[in-house]
Amino acid sequence: QEADWQTNIFLELRRDLDAKQPAERRLATLADNLGKHKNAFALRSSRAFTHASGFAAGELLYTHASEGVPLTERALVLWLGDGRTLFVTGSAVTSLWTKYESQINMVVNSVRPISK
Repeated sequence: QEADWQTNIFLELRRDLDAKQPAERRLATLADNLGKHKNAFALRSSRAFTHASGFAAGELLYTHASEGVPLTERALVLWLGDGRTLFVTGSAVTSLWTKYESQINMVVNSVRPISK
């Protein structure tokens, strides 16, 4: 089952191109964009919240396929307020998501930007 995909956590810091929009709208735009670029994309859940660090945040849980491999991903989005957005995405083969979910959650939930 794991031969075609290695469970991973990916960090990416990007410029915030949508800073004037509320968090809910930003998440909806992100989900729309993912749907356009990821094969067999299906959004399972979406929520906006205030992260423990005090930053506005969002979370998406979704499935898609990469080169025929069905994947489940959890994406934490932190809007850092200085024109940057931090994405923390955990990914695993969908049939193995429950095996790795707690480890992915532990790492994603430990993210704490140090300045606001």
